[in-house]
Amino acid sequence: MSDEQQLLSWMLNKGLTPNFSFPLDACQFSAVGVESWRPHTFASMNQDLRKALREYSPGKEISVDGQEYVVGGLSFFNPENKVDQAYEMLRPPTPEEPNQNILWYSRCIEKECGWVYGKTDAPYNQPDENGRLVNENCPLCGSEGGTNGRGIVSSQWVRPEGFAPIIVPYDKNGQEQRDSEQGFTKFMKPQAFGRRPSERTSSGGRVELPAPLVTDGEEEDENEANLEHKEMENSPFDHHVRYLVSRDGTQQEISNPGIQLVLMNTGYNGRGYWVCARCGRTEILRETNYDVGGSGHHRPYAPQFQEGDLIRGRCRSGEIYGLDGSGLDKLMFGMTFRTDMAIMRVTFDDRFLPGRELARNKELDSGIRALKEALLTEINDVYEFESREISAGFRKWVEKYDAQTPEGEPQERHRLVLDVFFYDEVPGGAGLSTMLFNDDERWNAVIRNTEERLRGDHCSRHGGCDSACIGCLLDFRNGQDHDRMNRQNGLRLLRWLRDGNDLPSLENGDSDPDSYESLEAMKAQFSPPAGSEAVLENGALVFQTNGERVFTLRPVSSLVPVFNQPHFEQDAEMHEEVTDQLNLGDEPGQEEDPSTIFYFPMMDVSDSIVRLEQRIFETDLPF
Repeated sequence: MSDEQQLLSWMLNKGLTPNFSFPLDACQFSAVGVESWRPHTFASMNQDLRKALREYSPGKEISVDGQEYVVGGLSFFNPENKVDQAYEMLRPPTPEEPNQNILWYSRCIEKECGWVYGKTDAPYNQPDENGRLVNENCPLCGSEGGTNGRGIVSSQWVRPEGFAPIIVPYDKNGQEQRDSEQGFTKFMKPQAFGRRPSERTSSGGRVELPAPLVTDGEEEDENEANLEHKEMENSPFDHHVRYLVSRDGTQQEISNPGIQLVLMNTGYNGRGYWVCARCGRTEILRETNYDVGGSGHHRPYAPQFQEGDLIRGRCRSGEIYGLDGSGLDKLMFGMTFRTDMAIMRVTFDDRFLPGRELARNKELDSGIRALKEALLTEINDVYEFESREISAGFRKWVEKYDAQTPEGEPQERHRLVLDVFFYDEVPGGAGLSTMLFNDDERWNAVIRNTEERLRGDHCSRHGGCDSACIGCLLDFRNGQDHDRMNRQNGLRLLRWLRDGNDLPSLENGDSDPDSYESLEAMKAQFSPPAGSEAVLENGALVFQTNGERVFTLRPVSSLVPVFNQPHFEQDAEMHEEVTDQLNLGDEPGQEEDPSTIFYFPMMDVSDSIVRLEQRIFETDLPF
């Protein structure tokens, strides 16, 4: 192959050439072995890298022309070393010889937080005297780092060129010889996992939702510099919502580089993969398959030994990322990419919890995920986009601002900012997302339809589902979040976005806020003893025994402090005390002043029914 042909092949493989309807960040799945001593390709297909990180993920089963393959490692385009094909990319870095292919992914371990560090050329965490990285505190939610496994975790990752199955020897009769110590024979074919079901695994790893890369707040954010504010004359939202786009869809400013996002396959349970630095073999659940110190392991390719080579066996490398004693941590697979983007930016004011506390709130997180999915569904419908032309995500970050204490002293505070973003799936962007805010009429239709969806109008169950169903939110695109979305919390959030005075509350999650549907459902979960009952009074649950009030409970949103709750002033006039200090201990309850009203997180009521009954009615626990 000439130098020109090699250059053209490399450019095509990297997706650098002009194209139409072809993937740009190309990634190949290839099964290349040997037939009668000659290289033979058993399977080969290309996919956009963003999709490949999901579909070609190690451990996944892939069907090509009716033949099943299991992804077992990495493949490499035209490697210089034909035996240790991975080493050029995966050579372990040292201070003296860094490896620019090994990048860093630093993020908060708390799943409700979602903070991702904007730099990939260095870890966010710093090493201790032994050279081990120590988790830093999260700058967004405040999760404390150290050696407890919380806070910010920094992991190494690479951008894969391709994936492949494990290639093993076969005899002339077509029988697999996976136990053979030979690394190169007359017949080398993909390992037949289908014959040993016990060794199959569906643990293909988890691909994190794309998130715009951000800095730690002390440095200039490149993505912010590429955003511009968009005015909407007839916005359906209140003043606490702003609109931003990566470029003006009417002017087509092609010089704008777009917004950078990161997509990461973090491996099984988010702990990365074992990867051989020499051959690229990848393991998900156990490291023993490498047989370091023994006969070694088969590679995800048939090595091309040169004439005169004395060693033609398996790969016996001990340079395994993640192997105990190797000094190498596990690897993840990922990519960064640029595209066009439109952002709804929401600022949570002082009526809500402080920014860092709010960032980790599960009620808010479930509402954001539901709102994001409902918006994306209605955008595709109203703007008549083809499926998967645009996608959506969100990020949270903390904004510092100057305030005053009650005594008038200056004070620095933090408030939460939420970005719900929509981005083009077309590599480089096609201006689809940036046109969302150009048409007031269509955008208002999106919001109206979104409220109907979150209200339960499309639910498969009459009256609306409990959290999410296939009628309102569930789709194969959001399979990872099926148990993390809550339709009613999304509705509460949307209604506050439309009217800044309409703070989240239990009743605002009902299709009709005056119906007390959710409160009635909570009441039905209680089983008062004989002589006792639960009744509704002014949107609260009042428990009575022999006709006398013994306890008053108001389920409230956990996003808002007690004194900012919508019913606080009314309750303060009617009750001696309003408090959220309700201790549900193991012991029977203490005597309570019946005139006290207790605020209790509405998301915790169902899981606390037994302990609430024990405290209210002073009954024994059933265990």
